[in-house]
Amino acid sequence: MPTPARFRRLVRSGIWAWIRLTAVELRNGLAKATGLRLPATLVFDYPTPAALAARLEELFTGENPAPVRTSVSVVAQDEPLAIVGYGVPFAGWVVVA
Repeated sequence: MPTPARFRRLVRSGIWAWIRLTAVELRNGLAKATGLRLPATLVFDYPTPAALAARLEELFTGENPAPVRTSVSVVAQDEPLAIVGYGVPFAGWVVVA
């Protein structure tokens, strides 16, 4: 794990934008080479070469064409609600006090 100072330098350098761009480019290259329609989150959903290869094999063979979605349980009307958000600023926009 990078130290806080190193983390700030990484964010300022735009490394996170580069990682996202590289992931999309890899997905686009795989989609073009295989003819499969792949999600933009492919590299993040299957973050190791073995996991990615296994998923591509599943898509080629048709064994598991879509990820299995679990059902969502319904909550009571008076149950508390938590809203969680996440945002990534553009490089250079980080201000640390």
